[in-house]
Amino acid sequence: MLSNSELMSSLPDTDFGQFETLFAYWCRLRDDAGGVPPRLSLDPVAIKELLPNIFLIERRAHDDLYVRLSGTAIDALSPAPMTGANYLDLCMPDTRDFVAESAKLVCMHPCGNRYKRAVTFEAGGCHEITTAALPMTDRHGAPTYILGIMSARTDYLTIAGKPRGYVSVKMLETDFFDVGFGVPETVPSI
Repeated sequence: MLSNSELMSSLPDTDFGQFETLFAYWCRLRDDAGGVPPRLSLDPVAIKELLPNIFLIERRAHDDLYVRLSGTAIDALSPAPMTGANYLDLCMPDTRDFVAESAKLVCMHPCGNRYKRAVTFEAGGCHEITTAALPMTDRHGAPTYILGIMSARTDYLTIAGKPRGYVSVKMLETDFFDVGFGVPETVPSI
């Protein structure tokens, strides 16, 4: 397993420093667990400054990414409340397969994933949104959870009021990164 400093130096570029904070926290949980950390080890108080941008998804099936937790900043960007929804139902049809396959790899490999996309809303305006995801296990040790963080470039934020729906989503870039267990040989293209 790579050391935390080796992992931190291999992190993909991000548009926000919060990811490094979440990743360092996740690495502490991983080290305590001796592998992919269990969801039950997640202590929201330990990352309270990140909570508005945090999400927790349970991968129940390839086409069922149940949102267990969605922070207030994420919900502010979403056209519908995310907690309790299947995340794939909130995705544009042309990005669903990419998101489902990426979630599968994060859980099953396990590895980290970061992707950036430009989202245009019905109400006008465009957000450049970056999402980073890390695996977690259920109480039986199966890698079924994804702990992640989402952030939008605020200089793109030109919408007046709550977004009503997506007009388009353009995937800009993605990368899978080593969290101590390697990276997949084959990854979905954007």
